[in-house]
Amino acid sequence: MNVPSFYSETVRALVEGRVWKAARALIGADEALLREVADAAGNALSDRREVLDLACELAFAPPPPPQGIDPRTRLLSLEIMGLLSAYVALAVGKEGWREIAPCLASLSGAESPFRVREAAVVALTVIATDVFEESRSFWQESLTSADSARAGAAVRALGASGAPVLRVLDLFDAVIFDTRKAVRESIAQRALEDLARRDAHAVYERLRRWIATRDEIARWTVARALQTALGGMYVEDALEILGVLAGDERPMVWHAAAGALAEVAQRNPRRVLPEIARWRDDPERFRTANRAFEVLAKR
Repeated sequence: MNVPSFYSETVRALVEGRVWKAARALIGADEALLREVADAAGNALSDRREVLDLACELAFAPPPPPQGIDPRTRLLSLEIMGLLSAYVALAVGKEGWREIAPCLASLSGAESPFRVREAAVVALTVIATDVFEESRSFWQESLTSADSARAGAAVRALGASGAPVLRVLDLFDAVIFDTRKAVRESIAQRALEDLARRDAHAVYERLRRWIATRDEIARWTVARALQTALGGMYVEDALEILGVLAGDERPMVWHAAAGALAEVAQRNPRRVLPEIARWRDDPERFRTANRAFEVLAKR
């Protein structure tokens, strides 16, 4: 492991459980080096149990040293510990997922800094890819967690993983009506697009099922998802779905549908622009069509 000699003492501190000393020494280090340090510490430990213990100790940091620490250094050190924990977890995610899952749940929660949450998503993605069926109850718990950041992180990890697409969509059935911004935006802007890269047909079929519920949040989420590359994968299917959403009288839905319509039109103007023009004469869809043209005119 190519860890600079300057950090060899830091690796030793981690192995010996002096996590505050190690974290303070790594303040300012880039994430590539942090991953190297985490890997070196994991390799230096004698067994998997010790690696799991280190990951959890870093996630649930012990009290700072008795001599005290200034607030800024404390916050930076906690961020470093969270990042190291996520990187250590990557090495044991498949075999030790049951032990490491509570640590990653904490790291992906609202109290963690942004960089730590992002690192936790990467580790969670490995778990979803490698042991999806065994960890299904963990994902159910995460998606319905009261911590919306944790739930959103679980959505993103599942979407980016190699878990079976249909099984992931089944889990999303439980949160497609979730009103929390972190959850619905994670589904709409990231997860569905990621899943569609592996099985677009399955995703489009589920979009049809969700809009059939007539739920406002579900329909908004579908419309927002069609504003991503997902909307351009199967234009005819996207137009069919947007045709339903365009006639919804609720502003939250038809505004989102108009935005999606504009995105799809930019990807395939020859097919979509004439459809928008026809919708301008439709008493149920004219608002959506006009709004879509307004959006396109500003681009």
